[in-house]
Amino acid sequence: MKQPSLKSSLVLLTIISVVCDTMILPFYPQFFSAQFGLQSSNHIGAYIAVCCITVMCAFPVWAKIAQHVHELYLWVITQIMAGLLGVACFYSDNVWSFWLLSQLMLVFKASYLLIYPFVLSIEEKQQHLGVVALFSVLLHFGGIGGALLGGLIIQSIEPRFLYLVMAAGDCLQVMLCLYLIYLLKVSYKPRELSASSVKRQRFPGYIIRLGVISMGVYFSMFLATPYFTLLWQQVSNFSNALLAGAVFAIPAWVALIILITTKNKAATNKHSKTIAYALMLSSIGLFIQLSSHWQWLVFGRVVFAIGLFLLTVRLQVMLFAMSEPRFYSSDFAKLHFMQNIGVICASFLAGDLVSRFELNTPLLTGSVGFAITLCLFYLLFLRNKHTSTDPIHSY
Repeated sequence: MKQPSLKSSLVLLTIISVVCDTMILPFYPQFFSAQFGLQSSNHIGAYIAVCCITVMCAFPVWAKIAQHVHELYLWVITQIMAGLLGVACFYSDNVWSFWLLSQLMLVFKASYLLIYPFVLSIEEKQQHLGVVALFSVLLHFGGIGGALLGGLIIQSIEPRFLYLVMAAGDCLQVMLCLYLIYLLKVSYKPRELSASSVKRQRFPGYIIRLGVISMGVYFSMFLATPYFTLLWQQVSNFSNALLAGAVFAIPAWVALIILITTKNKAATNKHSKTIAYALMLSSIGLFIQLSSHWQWLVFGRVVFAIGLFLLTVRLQVMLFAMSEPRFYSSDFAKLHFMQNIGVICASFLAGDLVSRFELNTPLLTGSVGFAITLCLFYLLFLRNKHTSTDPIHSY
């Protein structure tokens, strides 16, 4: 089996994982109401926050284990466990047992975040921009596909059947991993990756700096997410949920258009300027969406989507440009941890802002957040350019 086929298989694993694991995200209120008779928004918000914390804490552990066991063998074990726990969630009739079982399930599912650095480690660095862009689009459309599939299941049968479909997805992933192990004759030992003579710290400076910027980006981005469809319906006076979903999905379509229309080839030293412009675009895009006219809201959504795609892609390319293949998984885990701190803070703050003020207040706060992050990015990366051109030696 040639390497491109391995990459294609890993992309397929990603699609299955994203679709299956995002099915229930938009439907937690319906699930808790139908399964346990709970309608408390605070309970649902706390559950989502704990899910995020579980994944962000579990992923670094799997990245550490992957240094001693090949990822394909690791995924076989973790997805078997995740599938069994998914079935247990289906049969759970007590809310606290469901909490325990579902969090354990997420612990094992977190191992699939290793696919991303795995793919990048088998690609040349000059191909990283295209790979990261591809994965960004897959995550967007996988999330939309998962939401549509979840909605179909909710309308057709009981919400708890979502967990059986998740388990079926885990089963598919296990079979695909076993097939790759058999075809490639993969050893259980970890892959041999080139080592560097440069001695590096446990937490290199570039991880901390990129982590701070990523935290600001994901905080500002997720502030603008939870109540957008409600804001759209309020501003446009269009109550159609499908139309609201289409406007919400603008970032996915913009990401696909950018991926198709650009060659995704750029010198590493151009990432800093692109990120600075993208932060500016994201801030302006959210500010435009404060308009009381729906046409401006759509335009602002497009501007925001362009900035957001460039940001998320270039930040991760910058990480892997600074890192080394044998540290990809651990470095990505650290960055993912800091991103999720921003997501958790935004999740709690967005609800509080809406309860105290108006539906568009999170957008204004997010716009200010991007502007502050731009200032931080200038101080950490642009003011002293030598820190980004020779990142490992600088620290």
